[in-house]
Amino acid sequence: MLRVGSDGSLKVYTYYDKVDWGAWEITYSLFDKDGVYGVSECRSPTRCGSLGVCEDSQCVACPRPQGLLGWSKTCAPPMLPPCKSGAQNIDYYKVVGVEHFTYEYSQGVGPMKLADCRDKCSKDCGCLGFLYREESSKCLLAPVLGTFAKVSNPAHVAYIKKSK
Repeated sequence: MLRVGSDGSLKVYTYYDKVDWGAWEITYSLFDKDGVYGVSECRSPTRCGSLGVCEDSQCVACPRPQGLLGWSKTCAPPMLPPCKSGAQNIDYYKVVGVEHFTYEYSQGVGPMKLADCRDKCSKDCGCLGFLYREESSKCLLAPVLGTFAKVSNPAHVAYIKKSK
């Protein structure tokens, strides 16, 4: 049986009719704690709400302009000025060593200069931030921030849009 949970998890259950107890077993889970059956829970878009950093299946930090602060359920993207006010009212703060939940599917476009990626996001009202891989100069615009997975590579960075 294939089941999609309310949290977006996808699981495959197998039924064993020759046993008296525990006949249903999870044989695949798209998002699981250790990444044994599928992808780590840190790759789930909503694991840490609308904004958060996940490490070892735990929400560990809230990215803020002051740095990575303790995570809580109230962690959310910064309020942005109305789009019609223009890119001159937009700034960004940097989060080092993270990957977006979409990196399993797309690493972005490029090569592209960091300034060009920033400009592209600044001009896009739907862009809440962008991710940049410094070693390959790939740019990924993020219309949804959600959960960032903590990685050991400091060249994988996120820039979160904020008001000046």
